Amino acid sequence: MSREINFAFIRAAGNLSVMLSQEEIQNALKSVKYPGYSRDIVSFGLVKEISAANGAVSVTMQLTSPNPEAAQQIKTESERVLKNLPGVNHVHVEVRQPAAGSAAPTNPFANQNKVSGVKRIIAIASGMLPRPPGWEFESGARCRARVGLNKKKSRK
Repeated sequence: MSREINFAFIRAAGNLSVMLSQEEIQNALKSVKYPGYSRDIVSFGLVKEISAANGAVSVTMQLTSPNPEAAQQIKTESERVLKNLPGVNHVHVEVRQPAAGSAAPTNPFANQNKVSGVKRIIAIASGMLPRPPGWEFESGARCRARVGLNKKKSRK
């Protein structure tokens, strides 16, 4: 796999340094896989902030899992990948994660007012599904007629 990296060169105090763009840093982070998955941390949307200046790169990530081992592995691998970029002298990777007890989802209906005298509410739908093109729509009367349910009983 070949990657093309475009650099902007800046001459500061007689030294020639390389300026990396956020896109180039993000492309480098695509090689860091989330532990236990085949997808990378960028496609999972974990990278929240990227900044680069004067050979220093800073990246902030937000994990959804309170797993400290996964956070450490992502941080270590991200630092390794970023340090290998040309012109990078200093790397800072911050990995934020939720507190260990706050991972449990809350009930969205917990604050809802109850209806007095009613134990359970059941939602009922019509059961109608979209039909593929070319299918004829039949009314309930036509369906009943087709199976013989609309025949009048003779009275004797």
